Amino acid sequence: MEQSNKGVITHKAWQLMCEKRQFTRREIAQSLGVKTNLITELTKRLQNQSAIALISKQTGNKGNLYQVIVTPDEVILGKGNPQTERAPQRIKRNTVVQQVWNSIRINRHFNKGLILATSMAESSLITRYLGCLSKAGYIRALNSIKGSPRGTTLKYILIRDTGRLHPTERTQGMWDQNTNTYYPFKEKHHE
Repeated sequence: MEQSNKGVITHKAWQLMCEKRQFTRREIAQSLGVKTNLITELTKRLQNQSAIALISKQTGNKGNLYQVIVTPDEVILGKGNPQTERAPQRIKRNTVVQQVWNSIRINRHFNKGLILATSMAESSLITRYLGCLSKAGYIRALNSIKGSPRGTTLKYILIRDTGRLHPTERTQGMWDQNTNTYYPFKEKHHE
């Protein structure tokens, strides 16, 4: 019961944020009659998803002012319940891939280590996704591994930033949700 109730509060809070456009955590908590720490948790999650932004830090007890920066239906509120002792939740693959894409877009120049540090993605998923992005022309490796000492990490640069939503892997290419475009994988040419 506890969990579903929390989900209802999460959705109500998000609707309220969207109506107000600008809000403080306390305003939302008071409107819904819930503890501010519940809203604090949600604002952190929404900030991580780039759904809201901090527009001004307040002094005294006013509380920080946030602004909604996406349209309501773009946000994956998810069930995102905090991990319970019972069973750690499996994070949906799409959400993890979105974190990887967000990290790539924020940093522009990056390597696999940076993505590992800034997302919840497993190493194998990152390797695979970077390979797909590379073959589809989204990113380019800046250094070659051939002839480099073992353990050298590839550095990448983002060369095609089509928007907020992560490109999704298909059998022979990547589907871009932002532009509704399909980018086929380029075959490696052997000189």
